[in-house]
Amino acid sequence: SQSGIRAVNAVLESTDAVEDRTERAVASIRALDIHSREIGKILDTIVDIAAQTNLLALNAGIEAAQRAAAAKV
Repeated sequence: SQSGIRAVNAVLESTDAVEDRTERAVASIRALDIHSREIGKILDTIVDIAAQTNLLALNAGIEAAQRAAAAKV
């Protein structure tokens, strides 16, 4: 019966260890999720800025072309 008790205790210790590792893994995954969302927000901002920059560059190109055309007239 002593060996059975030792076996049960070993299983309980192993189960506790697995539970601890699982809890740490879950905490890490939650932290990664939060950071991923923050990175996503930053990327959205960068994409918005890039789109605005492209529009400004296009507008400047159009104005330059119009001025060049007007100077020829």
